Amino acid sequence: MKNEAKTPRWYVFYTASRAEKVAEKRLKDMGAEVFLPIHREKRKWSDRIKVIEAPLFRSYIFIRCIESKLRTYVTAEGVVRTLYYCGKPAVVRDEEIEEIRKFLEMTHEQQIISEGDMVNILGGPFEKKVGKVTHIDKKYIYLTIESLEMMTICAEIRIDKDLVSK
Repeated sequence: MKNEAKTPRWYVFYTASRAEKVAEKRLKDMGAEVFLPIHREKRKWSDRIKVIEAPLFRSYIFIRCIESKLRTYVTAEGVVRTLYYCGKPAVVRDEEIEEIRKFLEMTHEQQIISEGDMVNILGGPFEKKVGKVTHIDKKYIYLTIESLEMMTICAEIRIDKDLVSK
């Protein structure tokens, strides 16, 4: 058990609302190894849609250190408290942190498609056509295609998410 106290492990800090990036910077300035999972998402304002980087887990940040250092690091600006589980600081296994990293790498390459976007159809009977996204659910994207062959018509189709690209 004594060796575990000297082994750096991943712990979880709860941060003030929208203070994850501030906490990350302060903890790094203090010399801590910190992991703040960030992903891209679309946000809609009244006049525009913008892709922003946001924390994957709001108000949480991961820190790798020995348990005795937690009291020092919890004083950093933006950090509220250490997350506890069964009366002890919550520990996250290295494998779980690695899985989060892999997930973020995998999703970073994907395009963010939202309603109103014009997309190219990559396969199926409407391959190489362009459509406007009207609705998105868990598995399908619904598109409006305005021109089919020689006729100009408006048709809504349902297509697998894997078959479209911006």
